[in-house]
This record gives sequence, structure tokens and C-alpha cells, in this order.
Amino acid sequence: MESRSVSIAWKIIMVPNLTVLLFGVLLVLIPDALLSEGFQLFVGQSWSALLLASPKTAEYISVFGRMFGSHMIAIAVLIIAITLESFRRGESWSWHTFLIGNTLGWGSAIAFDLTMGEMSIVGIEIVMILLVYIALGISARDILGKKPT
Repeated sequence: MESRSVSIAWKIIMVPNLTVLLFGVLLVLIPDALLSEGFQLFVGQSWSALLLASPKTAEYISVFGRMFGSHMIAIAVLIIAITLESFRRGESWSWHTFLIGNTLGWGSAIAFDLTMGEMSIVGIEIVMILLVYIALGISARDILGKKPT
């Protein structure tokens, strides 16, 4: 049976999971819209200027963005499955996987977007990693305190 703390925690952790899925879908569908601001902030040139000056370079960046988005979708599907199955059952490996995976995933995203100068995205990423840590903190006693079966 699912404890109250785990029941609360898995629902909280679904917010960052669904955020990864949403950003992945958006990158696949409209990569230029998501990549253009970061490009402009980092390079100091507008996306439309890049399209005019070097359309193949812009196309490469868009294809790369789509590929990255498809990887985000794949990761999101896996973390949602882990959340709905193993984490909800209180399996300790899932708790540790979320601690390490989210620290590395969101941490690297924050570092990247700080480098790009996309402060609004950094704010979203910080909120997401904090939600993960809150969920893990809420569920730690019930998940990590269990005897292995």
C-alpha cells in the first residue's frame, strides 16, 4: 500500500516529469521558436538574420533541436513510467535514480541556460529541481526506511 508521503511525493514529482515531456514536444514541433531567443542572447544576432546569412546553419540548429527534443520525450516517458510504477511502490532504487538523475539533468540544464543568458528558463528549471527535492524529502523516510524485500 502506498504511504501518504509517497502519494503526495509522486504527484509533486510528476510536475517536473511533465515539464520535460512538454519541452521535448515543443522542441520537436517548433524548435525555432524555442531556440531563437537563446541563439540571439548568446550570439548577439537575431534568428532571422541567421536564416538570411546562413540558412543551412539555421536548419542544422533546428534539426539538432528536434533531435534533442525527441531525446527529452524518451527520457520523459521513462521517468513518468518509473514514477507511476516503482516510485509509487516505494522502491528505493527509484528514489536514488531520481535524486541523481534530476540533479544531473536539471543541474546541467541550469548551467547551460545560465551560459546562454536565458534567465527566465533558469527560473523554471530551478523551480523544477526544487520540486523534485521537496518530493524526495517528503518521501525519504517511507522509501529509504523500508527493509529490502
